[in-house]
Amino acid sequence: SNKEMDELNQSIQGLLKEKEELESQVAELQRVAQKRSKRRDLIEGRGDDLTAELELENSIQCHESIMDEIECVEKTLLKRRAELREADCLLAEAETELENTRGKTKETIQKYNTTKQHLSCTEKEAEELERRTQEMAVRLV
Repeated sequence: SNKEMDELNQSIQGLLKEKEELESQVAELQRVAQKRSKRRDLIEGRGDDLTAELELENSIQCHESIMDEIECVEKTLLKRRAELREADCLLAEAETELENTRGKTKETIQKYNTTKQHLSCTEKEAEELERRTQEMAVRLV
C-alpha cells in the first residue's frame, strides 16, 4: 500500500512537471509568434496580411492543442489525487485493524497464560490429594 502511494505520488509529480513543460511551450510559442509577427511587419511593411493571419491561426490552434493537453493532465492529476486519498483511507483502516488485532492477540495470550497457571495449580492440588489419599490408605491398612 505504501508502494502504491509512492507510485501515485510519483505519477502526480510527473504530471505536474509535464503541465509546467506544456505551459512553458505555450509561452515560448507565443513569444516566437510575436517575434515573427514583428519581424514580418518590419520586413514587409505590414504587407502580406493573409500569411500573417494563417500563421496566427496556426499559432492559436497549437496553443489550443497545448491547452487541451494541459486540461487532460489536470484531470489525470485530480484522479491521481483522489486515488491517493482513497489509498490513505484504506491504509488508515488497515492500521486500525492491525492495532485491534494486536490488542486481541495480547488479551488471548494473557488468558492463555492465566489458564496455564490455573491448570498447573490444579495439577499440583490433584497430586497432593493423590499423595494424601495414598497416605491414608497406608494408615488404614
